[in-house]
Amino acid sequence: MGKTAFQVSDDPICPNVMPQAVKMSTNAKRSSEKTAGV
Repeated sequence: MGKTAFQVSDDPICPNVMPQAVKMSTNAKRSSEKTAGV
């Protein structure tokens, strides 16, 4: 805990976790926009 995003990027797990988090936030944004559109 207490690490910055840059420090965490040194973690071998990060390459797997970060894209997943980005994908999830992107999907959430898309679904909310889709709901708003309907």
